[in-house]
Amino acid sequence: MSLEFRITDAFTSTAFGGNPAALVLLPADHPRRDDTDFLLSVAREFNQPMTAFLTAKDAGDEPKYAIRWFTGLQEYPLCGHASLAAAALCFSELNSTARRVQLEAAACILTADKLDDGSIEIALPQDLSVFEDEPVPSEAKAAVKDANAALFDAVIEMRKIKIGWLVVLDSAFDLEHAEINYVALQSCLGSYAFTQARLAPSAVGEAIFSRVYHPFSSTPEDFVCGAAHCSMVPYWLSQSASARLPPKEGGWTHSTPLKSLQGGPRQGMLAVRWDKEKGLVALAGSARIVMKGEVLV
Repeated sequence: MSLEFRITDAFTSTAFGGNPAALVLLPADHPRRDDTDFLLSVAREFNQPMTAFLTAKDAGDEPKYAIRWFTGLQEYPLCGHASLAAAALCFSELNSTARRVQLEAAACILTADKLDDGSIEIALPQDLSVFEDEPVPSEAKAAVKDANAALFDAVIEMRKIKIGWLVVLDSAFDLEHAEINYVALQSCLGSYAFTQARLAPSAVGEAIFSRVYHPFSSTPEDFVCGAAHCSMVPYWLSQSASARLPPKEGGWTHSTPLKSLQGGPRQGMLAVRWDKEKGLVALAGSARIVMKGEVLV
């Protein structure tokens, strides 16, 4: 039984930008639907940053899909960019009249909304561990210094987050074009989210810029990382950090939307907001389907 697939670039309107994901339509009656080893093998064959498997559950006004996320190495409990890509496929091809779709995973249920401007917004659980005063081990600091000494000199602070470390940099440092030795980051476990305020934003008007590395991953640089934004957005919209953002009429509050640009050679743009009361970080962006075909095994 063959399986339809799409390769979709998330958080971009331009082909070959943003963060790519493979999307595989997995029928409920497929004989290997629950075969994790098979799904992992398919993901490994695609060799994309993430592969998502979608199974239709309810085709009503608010369609529901079961979703699982895999890299070529393991299954993940959550992936933001592949979820936005999956929602884009639902809205563009599978349920073209729907305005909302639910993606149901083992550990969570994500809601994706189609906005009036055509972009898609997904809401992920916030990560407030960024506000805990957990000491940063010397090994993590040394890893950053070995990855790029000039970058280390620009560090304002490092904070522990769920996926690893949030590394806040001075705005004057050229993070966008920096050469970061991700192998050096392997000396201390965890991912590294490098972020800075953009006092001189580009034409797209971003307020923050970031690059994220998972040094042990098959794709070390994460071109657009939803999980990192779950801690990054609350951090930047907190009272202390927002003072370093570009000036804004009326000032910044925790509910103020902002634009975030992420990536080095390949970049994605997000419109983000923090729903502090609901404990969610909302990420909005576009997606572009660039390939389609069939898995023939």
